[in-house]
Amino acid sequence: MQQNAQRLCALTSGFAKTARKTDHVQAFEKSKMPQYVTKRSVSHVEDANRFIAPPPKPKQVLTPEMEQREKAAQERYAQMKSLVQPLYNKGGPQYPDASAVEAARRGELRRRS
Repeated sequence: MQQNAQRLCALTSGFAKTARKTDHVQAFEKSKMPQYVTKRSVSHVEDANRFIAPPPKPKQVLTPEMEQREKAAQERYAQMKSLVQPLYNKGGPQYPDASAVEAARRGELRRRS
């Protein structure tokens, strides 16, 4: 039995009937993909030039018309933020249209809980 086990170890693999030779083993080892030693890719040394802040952007100069439009847009945005509500039972928050806002003020659209 020991002799049979030694004979099987000398075979190449599986059901092969040929004996394993050292030149075949060396050729196989050379044909493998090289496995390189992994090194740390993260540097723990602080580098002053690593995180350079971008140059500051110039402040936008608004014309009087643009200031007026910006103010109106900010007011509309503040109004829309206060109008976010669920429009139907188990619905997500949505912006209602003007008619839904008026109906809610009149009490026609009440949220029932």
